[in-house]
Amino acid sequence: MCNRFWLAGSLVLLGGMGCFLGCGGGGGGSDRETTILRGKVVDAANPNRVVAGAQVRVEGAAAAVTTGADGFYQLVGLPNGPVTLIVELPGDSKYQGMRLELNVPPGEVLDLDITLLPNGLSEEPAQIELQPSEYTLGLQESVQFQAQVVSSSGNYVHVHPTWMVVMEGNAPPVGVVSREGIFIGTAVGVGKVVVQVGNLKDEATVRVVADEDLARIVMAPPWGLVLPEGQEQLLLAFGINGAGQMFAGFQPEWQVEPAELGTLTPVTGLSSEELERLLAEYGVLGPDFPVGWKSDGSPITSRRKAGGRHIEVLPEAVSVQRFTAGKGGQGRVTVAFGGQTASLEIQVQARGTLKEVSLEPPAARVPVGRTVTFIAWGLNEEGQPIPGLEFEWKLAKGLGDLEEIYFYGDAAGGGSSPAGGSASRKPKRGRCLVAPSAEQRPSYFWDNGSSGRAFIARTEGQDQLTVTVHDPVANVTLQATAEIVVTPPPLLEKLMLSPEEATVAPGGEISFWAQAVDGSGEPVSAVFEWVVTEGLGVLKEAPIPLMDGSIPALWKEDCILPWPPEGFDARLLIAAEKETTGTVTVTASQKETNRTASAQAKVAIVNP
Repeated sequence: MCNRFWLAGSLVLLGGMGCFLGCGGGGGGSDRETTILRGKVVDAANPNRVVAGAQVRVEGAAAAVTTGADGFYQLVGLPNGPVTLIVELPGDSKYQGMRLELNVPPGEVLDLDITLLPNGLSEEPAQIELQPSEYTLGLQESVQFQAQVVSSSGNYVHVHPTWMVVMEGNAPPVGVVSREGIFIGTAVGVGKVVVQVGNLKDEATVRVVADEDLARIVMAPPWGLVLPEGQEQLLLAFGINGAGQMFAGFQPEWQVEPAELGTLTPVTGLSSEELERLLAEYGVLGPDFPVGWKSDGSPITSRRKAGGRHIEVLPEAVSVQRFTAGKGGQGRVTVAFGGQTASLEIQVQARGTLKEVSLEPPAARVPVGRTVTFIAWGLNEEGQPIPGLEFEWKLAKGLGDLEEIYFYGDAAGGGSSPAGGSASRKPKRGRCLVAPSAEQRPSYFWDNGSSGRAFIARTEGQDQLTVTVHDPVANVTLQATAEIVVTPPPLLEKLMLSPEEATVAPGGEISFWAQAVDGSGEPVSAVFEWVVTEGLGVLKEAPIPLMDGSIPALWKEDCILPWPPEGFDARLLIAAEKETTGTVTVTASQKETNRTASAQAKVAIVNP
């Protein structure tokens, strides 16, 4: 392989940002003859825990050192050019070794903290992905990279990778990257951000440009659109220069691919206030805006300047086009200027004629005081929602209140979720038995070809909900009904705790979750108390996991649920450093009824 990259060392920047890995710590080191590589070896599961007794050496060279109690290492006199750095542990160590491929420049002081995977992880990393895969920014601008580590079963593995900035040949580093993956541009040029966990690694290309140069093109909205035939949508585009501000000379070319997808009409004369409102509505005006999306739908963000700088809106620098959806199909709108391009994926749906009304759920059991959400779609021949329909909702007996639901598509005019997904498809049939409380209504991301109502149960009994849908274009009217059973308020009957048994290595971590339910398995609001056997470890509050299938007992087919679910709690156990056994006990209390339920998990701390 003819391309060679050299590792850049660390630099302390911007006080509160901490120690950054990736910038030459030796400054102008061309007059030095000796190259130094130094840093700490730490635990990938807990980077605050250093690893002592790790041997760090260069393959095929005499340079080698063993970390002490502080985890520090320093290698002096490394050979220049490509080297393989090897980190090895004694046979009885609880950590895995690793290999790092470096390209060492002459006469530099390089700082690199290395994270090692502990043995005995509940799930071993099988794949690592770095997002975004490439990015262009200016001097002192920053971008948040995300390293997603997953196991062979597809579950996320929460470990801290080793972060590096590498350069081709002997070029100076273009920036620094923190332990959290925040890259800041410090010099004009092209480099790579490299992330590694064990022997898994991935890389992203970073380009740093001067203040006056175009860094990238931003389109608004920044996510894909799903539009019915004939619907209009305002599209905006602007350039960002290396100083993190709008590029004053931005005059792009717009193109629709394929041409029959729709037409573009220039829009002029919008004031700064109108443009600011549109850009804020599309989520691209604050100090952070999305440059990509993680698999859980949350954004990967860019900060225009380290410390945050608001973009000054220049009306002459924002290009606005009105897109009118043409024939049904998929395609994109592309903006090009100055060698940079940006595109927006668009799906156009043929309108068709009202052929079916889909009401979900078709049946629901709702305890008194709880809420269940009903969504109705007027569907055409292709099973796609039709815009411009008229919806009328009625209850036969009035055992509850109906409140209108306002959808994301109504506010933003787009009708698609920010992660690029869309609900513009015929939903599955199913029974929704889980109903959140009135305070825990979920968010909605549905097309404007639908209508929704929240039913708040007030009186026990059986009721019927009818929605009447009228298509004024074809003069067609159809109905759908849903059966509702209002049950007594739920009572706490059981506490589910997972895992019920667990084995963890000394100093390792394991997550526990608890769910309070009634006799039919419905979530129940509760107050939780967690207790751990003395000497077993420390319990800390844990982030609520994603509904990714790792909590099977919480899955309810074809239901719209709030997240996190009602009556749910989680804790992270940080195990003690010695072998022992004990229990994690959790008690849930329902204040209204003074009912309690408990569950206990057995935990063994065992050396792998």
